[in-house]
Amino acid sequence: MQAPGTLEKDIIMNESPTDQGSSMPQRDRLTLRRHSSTSQPNIPDQNLNIDEEDDELYTIHIEVRLKKRSTARVDYIKQIVLDYLSQDETLLVPSSVTGWESESRLAQNVERIAACDCSHPSNVVEIAKAQLEIHVYQPIVCEQDDLSTGNTKDDVTAATVTELPCIEWDTLWDSLIYDNDVKSELLNYLYATFLLSEANVDSNLVSWNRVVLLHGP
Repeated sequence: MQAPGTLEKDIIMNESPTDQGSSMPQRDRLTLRRHSSTSQPNIPDQNLNIDEEDDELYTIHIEVRLKKRSTARVDYIKQIVLDYLSQDETLLVPSSVTGWESESRLAQNVERIAACDCSHPSNVVEIAKAQLEIHVYQPIVCEQDDLSTGNTKDDVTAATVTELPCIEWDTLWDSLIYDNDVKSELLNYLYATFLLSEANVDSNLVSWNRVVLLHGP
């Protein structure tokens, strides 16, 4: 709706035949219409929502290692860690988080908190622009099972199976350093497989063998 006193130009195409006996060709007629001053002004819609582009949130993976005898619920620890980290403005990734020992509930149940991985191009990330993915785990004492070749004469160990999370391997991941982003890609793949498993996705629709093979020196 136009505001009072404005001019609206309506171009009307005259498609009717020309008048008989007239030598004037058919022309477009331009009509100027002035709105009456009594017309109601254009009132903006109060329910109109203006979409603004949200800032991109960068995912930060936070690992929380529980003490061996802790019986705290995972969701309970996640919320406490989230509240604690949200008090800071920035977070260094990767790094071991410090200062949480002053929180009695964390000191009672947690051994270590670490910021392990982030999609941000810089290693200093603003908390306001981050989405914290908190992973709580409780390591166990490694119990390894040796798988042999099955040959009774020359029985050779073909593989060793270790249940995770294993306390002896707890810092092994941090010691792996690569030039490319293979660690982040591996974590994203594993996380996707867990989501597929929890959603009971039909393996005929999404083909994956549920095996991750790591090899190298």
